[in-house]
Amino acid sequence: MVLQDDFWFGVPLVRSLQVPYVAHRQLDAVAWGNTSSLQKVQARNITFMFHGKGYRNAEGRNRGILMNMIRGNFSNTSLVDYSFERDRDQANQFRRVRETAQIYLQSKFCLVLPGDTHTTRRLYDAMAAGCVPVVYGSVLLPFRESVPWTELVVFIDSCRADRVIETLRELLLLEDVAQRGKAAQEAYTRWLSFTRGTGMVSAIVLREEVEVMSAFGDRAAKFSKVREGCGPDNLF
Repeated sequence: MVLQDDFWFGVPLVRSLQVPYVAHRQLDAVAWGNTSSLQKVQARNITFMFHGKGYRNAEGRNRGILMNMIRGNFSNTSLVDYSFERDRDQANQFRRVRETAQIYLQSKFCLVLPGDTHTTRRLYDAMAAGCVPVVYGSVLLPFRESVPWTELVVFIDSCRADRVIETLRELLLLEDVAQRGKAAQEAYTRWLSFTRGTGMVSAIVLREEVEVMSAFGDRAAKFSKVREGCGPDNLF
């Protein structure tokens, strides 16, 4: 979301504000406690889930390695290598999307693995579903001045790929997984849902825009640098 264009010594500057993806509409309905066509679940019996293409570019080149590592060390997972590019049948695509949304509701931890870029809808689908997001690698997060991300999301440093399995094992020992998932879902409805409420508007207008303008002024722009040379491919 572009806030303003500016020129400084002839160099164009763009001040931008990161906004969230729109979550799956049925998961959004679940987050708000509304009727959904998805099946209600009594217990979350899936430990870790990730549905998506096993290989992407940039940081996402490590996806397949990560999926195989996790699949080989844990039971009751749902790790599916699927791509719309390989399956052009629209009926199958709709079925896959629906199945994935259902799996979010049945999972304790939802993996957010790196892709071609540093933004992803999976984070918001997980939060809407009440599944604890586990982010591996670099990700751009919106509304940093409003949303307490470190309290809601488990972050795994891609430069510590040797500890991925150990970290995930530690997560399964937590006794407050349900409370963490509920907190993530409540944060979603408060700040990140597009369908209702004023949380998103408040976050943008009252805090985020002010922060961008006051912190960096008219002559600066802030960019996040992604570290190179990290990831499970360096383990072998």
